[in-house]
Amino acid sequence: VVNSGLGSIRGARMAENRPSKVTGTQQQRLSDPMVWRNGVWQPTSWDDALDLVARVTAQVVQQGSEDDIVVSMFDHGGSAGGYENTWGTGKLYFESMKIKNCRIHNRPAYNSEVHSSRDMGVDELNYAYEDYTLTDTIFMVGANSMETQTNLYLNHMVPGLQSGAKMIVVDPRRTLTIASSEQYAGQENVLHLAIAEGTDMVLFNALLTHIVDQDWVDADFIAASTFQGGEAVAQDSAYPAA
Repeated sequence: VVNSGLGSIRGARMAENRPSKVTGTQQQRLSDPMVWRNGVWQPTSWDDALDLVARVTAQVVQQGSEDDIVVSMFDHGGSAGGYENTWGTGKLYFESMKIKNCRIHNRPAYNSEVHSSRDMGVDELNYAYEDYTLTDTIFMVGANSMETQTNLYLNHMVPGLQSGAKMIVVDPRRTLTIASSEQYAGQENVLHLAIAEGTDMVLFNALLTHIVDQDWVDADFIAASTFQGGEAVAQDSAYPAA
């Protein structure tokens, strides 16, 4: 239903990294744990690597508390019991070590790429794929979905573009997504805002200012979903002030 048999560029090529005597990929794979010692990465035994992790962890807890341990980890499918490649780390961190502070990939927290959106009253996964085929405008910031989310782009965004949706892309670069969207929707229906690097907030502040000037603000939603006067106010006994 979601992919319709399509293979993303990333997913479809993952097999190239599997061990193979034909392609020789096994020569590029690590056969031992690597430890940073004396300014270089050095191979070591599993006993030595695990002992080092245990001793550093114990020292952090001894000098402070368990809450001082912060983990940066790979995750796909849910570390606490998802796919095989993260099931073990989930058991170790969340069940054995009781880790409370964790980040995944390049994100600042254990979340879905939009840190603090929940604090603004907006859940991160608050849309359906079908929305791309129904919307009037697709607004993308720094995303290159044709290359990095190929299934999502071809199977859901493209039908929307073909149905009349316009696309706005904020990115310093002219990406494959922009070129492809111009082919599907027509160049006149794709706006590329090629901002200078580091000027994201200038653009967003300008957009927000225009929204306020046009009185397009949902005042009731803001009043119900954000702090007023800089202080947290309890909604009721079930939702006390943080």
